[in-house]
Amino acid sequence: MNSKNTSFFKEGTCLFWKNIGKLSLYNLYLFLIALAVFLLFAIITGLAVANTDMVGSQISTSGIVFILLFFAFLILAAPVLGTGYQYIYVKLARKESTSFKNIFAGFRHFWPVWLSHFFTQVIGFGGVMLVLIPLLIISIALVINQIAIPVFLLGSYYWLDYLPVGFVVLIVIQIIVVLVFSIYWACKLLFAHIAALDKKVQPSDAIYYANNLSKGNKMKIFLNFFLPYIILIIILNIITYFIGDTGLLAKISAFVISLLNVFIFTPWACSIIAVAYVRISDGFDQNLSSIFLEKFIRPKTSLAEPVNEAEESDKEVDVNEIEAEKTDEETEVED
Repeated sequence: MNSKNTSFFKEGTCLFWKNIGKLSLYNLYLFLIALAVFLLFAIITGLAVANTDMVGSQISTSGIVFILLFFAFLILAAPVLGTGYQYIYVKLARKESTSFKNIFAGFRHFWPVWLSHFFTQVIGFGGVMLVLIPLLIISIALVINQIAIPVFLLGSYYWLDYLPVGFVVLIVIQIIVVLVFSIYWACKLLFAHIAALDKKVQPSDAIYYANNLSKGNKMKIFLNFFLPYIILIIILNIITYFIGDTGLLAKISAFVISLLNVFIFTPWACSIIAVAYVRISDGFDQNLSSIFLEKFIRPKTSLAEPVNEAEESDKEVDVNEIEAEKTDEETEVED
């Protein structure tokens, strides 16, 4: 479905500022937890290095095992935690109640969420390489055909002087191709890991669902999310370039930018993604064929309708009462 009249950027910004207090508190909790984890890692790594065999300069086996386990934990847990973090914004976009424990919601659906994240990375990488490999082959053939390899390797430190102009142009084209197709696949499969958690489906279904959500919306996703993010990165890099990388001012600017990333830029971006997902998925689910209704549809509300748990429970009670009255009437008729 194409959400033509919706500004994800504007609504996401409003969602962020409306919940900035709650989100700042959640991010503070996450920041402190991450700081504690990395401090623990630094302490244990320092102890492992301190116990290093000074003769062989080898870290102890226990130190190596701990480091490997730590990185394995990051590889497994980070995507799931990130999805749970994003899911908080989805719940806020639907005006559902949230709490900090929602960040860990992905662990209840661990493997589908993690595998959805993994396969989207693999698919995106494969899609980029399918376009990039032919350009690499052409570049290598051009180099082999037009330059003397021994002179190129041994003749000068300024090896760019030996490269043909066409090769330099191909390098620029390759960089552009990587950027363009990386963004394309990111727009195409942006919602896969969110769908795996939100819809409680398997990785293949989550990727299928995300792919269908992005149909007709890729440019809108790019303009509302990726383009502002790219502009922001360029601006921050220009600022840091003029400030420099040494001195007190550079340290202060780096600290300020880090705080902005944690408490402003990241939750802002997640708010835009959440609004885009809720808006597009609500419209898509309304037009979903009956084959997929049971698989992808879950009880939820739109952005405009807050959840009222009391009303929902009252409806359930009313339904139960009606069913009980019907059974009583049937019993009286039989008597």
